Amino acid sequence: MAATVQERLSALEAQVAQLLAEKKTGKTDVPWYEHWKGAFQDDEMYDEAMRLGAEYRRSQPTAEEEIEALEKAGVHVPLPDGQ
Repeated sequence: MAATVQERLSALEAQVAQLLAEKKTGKTDVPWYEHWKGAFQDDEMYDEAMRLGAEYRRSQPTAEEEIEALEKAGVHVPLPDGQ
């Protein structure tokens, strides 16, 4: 059976009250990142962007390689433990 107008209005009022409370406190039951879950599902451009980003990160030198290159160039690189 379909909800009565009064039942629908009560449900709507409850939802509005919850939204206003969330806006006031900034807190929701769901973390912000969950709202984006699946937003890029089956998106070829997103998949390509992720592939290119991973490729770029793999092409970058590691911290050890970077330090070695700087030391070869005569630059002293102080390490966190004071060496």
